[in-house]
Amino acid sequence: MNELVPARPEKPLTLTDCRISTGLWQRLASDLPAELELEEIVSVPALHAEARASVPALTAVTEPCGAQKVREALQPLVLVYGVGEAAKSAAFWRVYIEQLQGFPAEALAQAVSDYAGGATAEFFPKPGPLKALAAKRAEPLLKALSRARRAAAMKPPKVIPPQDAETRKALVAKMLAGFTRPSPDGHKGRAA
Repeated sequence: MNELVPARPEKPLTLTDCRISTGLWQRLASDLPAELELEEIVSVPALHAEARASVPALTAVTEPCGAQKVREALQPLVLVYGVGEAAKSAAFWRVYIEQLQGFPAEALAQAVSDYAGGATAEFFPKPGPLKALAAKRAEPLLKALSRARRAAAMKPPKVIPPQDAETRKALVAKMLAGFTRPSPDGHKGRAA
């Protein structure tokens, strides 16, 4: 009996489904240099563990959406802008699919929403403007995945126990005590 019921299209995984903490997301999608953000992620054990755990979900969220998801994402615009008979043609969809199927489903859905909500949206969008909007929406997702992967591959910094830190400070102080530097009047004198 289940075979007679049409299968519902599977809803793509979204960033919300990933449940990434605000603290980690801010570092993964930040405009600051990756090295600074990665250093901070790796230095905090909880963030480092969360970054490692987020890689599979971010990978799923950033997968290319494919032809069917392009059609599903654009279908509301077909209705709103009254494309009519053209939307029944494979040639009509081919161009949109070629240009948009490589984007994550979430980025494409946001691009469609951005276009429909724009003040100049009077006609069914051409592929180029949708592609530009989708690329803009995909950028933080792809950046986050890249940084999460890099953080997952990094080793946490070595933590020096407090007793070793004091020993090292004393050793450095002893070594520096033996150095001399020129005094302001040009004569060699002891380091202060």
